[in-house]
Amino acid sequence: MFPGNTFYNVATALRLTGSLNTSALEETFNEIVRRHEALRTTFVIVEGDLLQVIAPSLTIPLSVIDLRHLPATEREAETRHPKNRF
Repeated sequence: MFPGNTFYNVATALRLTGSLNTSALEETFNEIVRRHEALRTTFVIVEGDLLQVIAPSLTIPLSVIDLRHLPATEREAETRHPKNRF
């Protein structure tokens, strides 16, 4: 409805500690998306009318950036670097 406006985006960050099963996390996110139409919904303008489109299915790949090669003191700063944002 408002191109370029991020008004409808709600971002959050989580700090996870310990071992992470990235496959299980990705499957969990995609199961949540499968169960909730609102997460598969987009809006398009067709001939001046705003239409709601619900995708029958949607798979979202989880992007993983491995920072283990960096010293612990640099990892936090790297996570906040703009290039690592989706």
